Amino acid sequence: MGYVGLVPIRSLEDGPDAAFLSRQLLTGVGAGAAVLLCALTVAHLLSRRILSPIRQLTEGTARLRAGHFDSELDVSGNDELTKLCEDFNELAKTLKKNERDRSQWATDIAHELRTPVTALQSQLEAMRDGVFEAEPNRLAFLSRETDRLSRLIDDLYLLSLAESGQLGYRKSNLDPMPLLKQSIERFQPTCVKKSIEVRLTSSLQDPVRIFADSDRLLQVYANILQNSCRYTDAGGRIEVRISATAEEVITSFEDSEPGVTDEDLTLLFDRLYRVEKSRSRRSGGAGLGLALCEAIVASHGGRMRAYHSQLGGVGIECAFPRAGAV
Repeated sequence: MGYVGLVPIRSLEDGPDAAFLSRQLLTGVGAGAAVLLCALTVAHLLSRRILSPIRQLTEGTARLRAGHFDSELDVSGNDELTKLCEDFNELAKTLKKNERDRSQWATDIAHELRTPVTALQSQLEAMRDGVFEAEPNRLAFLSRETDRLSRLIDDLYLLSLAESGQLGYRKSNLDPMPLLKQSIERFQPTCVKKSIEVRLTSSLQDPVRIFADSDRLLQVYANILQNSCRYTDAGGRIEVRISATAEEVITSFEDSEPGVTDEDLTLLFDRLYRVEKSRSRRSGGAGLGLALCEAIVASHGGRMRAYHSQLGGVGIECAFPRAGAV
């Protein structure tokens, strides 16, 4: 019916078929070489594009670790590595600012402590050398300077605890209105001496409650009212208003002239900051009150802001979350 056999392949030793096969082989090798060259070129460019930011980040991190916070990376592009470089630059700026603030903070503290210590030392040396006698008025001066130094140290300690989250609180649901009235009554005699009118207004229909520490809340109100009484011109006015929204209980303190500049307004909550650089420490305080208030309010989940008062002075607003508000 049939047979099975092997047919030998005819070799293309010459002729058109052999020439065609040779050309195809050369074309394939050339195309493969071209593709390989293009792939290597693209890979080289991509590796440079990827490795350059990584190399910059590595070098920048080493500079930050060495304490050189002025390091800044060249940023170009719109990919994830570019975003990472931008975040690195922001981190470097933050660390530089923190280092500058830390240095300024240490300098300011040393200056604040040196002033009362120098006054005490000079008075004691004068009495020891017989220049001054230990009269009652001299001893009263030394007592006042000692008290002021003690208050400064206490404020520094409380501020450090508040900013580090270690200040103790005994919070409960309370109505801030009685505490606000108590604080105003405390400073009423001081305001009467300067002929300053203090007025409390409320837009609350019903009592409101906040989750707060009553002692710390009194401290916040006292510091703000003390600043208003101290810096408001004689014959001026202080208006205290309390209101509430669905989420917050807001208390504002506005006083009459003198006011402050826009630049000073943004720095009122900075530690050891005074509007008047030449203000006497005996009358102007250490500049820690508002910084401490801001730290205490922040620890209660609230906020503070300073603004230009409609009375011509400064306005301070404190907002606390209402008890049970989300």
